[in-house]
Parts: sequence; structure tokens; C-alpha cells
Amino acid sequence: MCSGDQRMILSAPGFGFVPDSDFEALPYQGFGACDYEVKACPQAQALQHGDVIDLGDRAIDVMHLPGHSSGSIGLYDARNQQFFSGDVLYDGQLLDDLEDSVITEYLDSMERLLQLKTDEVRPGHHHSFDRRRLTGLVRQYSIPARRRYVRAKTSR
Repeated sequence: MCSGDQRMILSAPGFGFVPDSDFEALPYQGFGACDYEVKACPQAQALQHGDVIDLGDRAIDVMHLPGHSSGSIGLYDARNQQFFSGDVLYDGQLLDDLEDSVITEYLDSMERLLQLKTDEVRPGHHHSFDRRRLTGLVRQYSIPARRRYVRAKTSR
């Protein structure tokens, strides 16, 4: 994040999304999660859907997967069938009620994930999982999310 906006990335202590348990090793003695912050950094290059990041020994495809947030991306290594999902999909409660979340976009992104040929998903949170778990997590999210969206739309 170019600005280091703690509120936008939900790392401010008030959000409680960076608990002590997220750290396997402390960066220094006396460190606590309430001290954690993401520093601002200059943007080297904006990533776009369809870009390919050439790492020399592997190529990573950039996939724009909005829903959780408007700028959510996943990184896909087709040769090794690995998918780095970031915040789009992980084995935990998926967040779709944030300031920048759009449920219909999240559902579209989930449908795209079902088409992905991958043996291994490396999420931004929690542990890695396989294709079978990817399918289960997509279904686990999509069915209730569709119901919530339809209810919200009809109650207006």
C-alpha cells in the first residue's frame, strides 16, 4: 500500500485483525501486535489483470479478483499449478462487509477460482490447501453470500 493507511488495510489495533497469534516469531523482544503497522512504500509498478511477472525460473500470472476489496489480486503459477490467493480465499471467515467489499464481485471472483487448474493454494492467511478444499471453500462462501445479497436487494 503506497500510503500505509492502517485503517484501509485493517491493521490498526482497533480492528483487531492483527492478533499476537498471527506472529510465529517476534521481530524483537517486547514486540506486541498493537505495535504492528504497515509502512508506506513507493509503488514500483501498478499490476493489472493479465500481467505476467517473470521471475526467471517461473512466470506468475496476475489475476484481478475483486470482492473482498476492489484491488484484490491472486497470483497464479500455471506451470507448477500453484495459486497465491492473498485475501481472496483462505481457510477462515472471508470478509465481504468491508468498506470496499462488493458481494457480487466476490461471487464472480469465486466462480473464476473454480475454473483455475491448481493443486496448491497459498493464501495470505492461515494454512495452504489443495484443489478439493478450494472447491469446498468457494461453495461454503458462495451459497450464504448469494442468499444475503438477494435478501439485501429485496429488502430495499
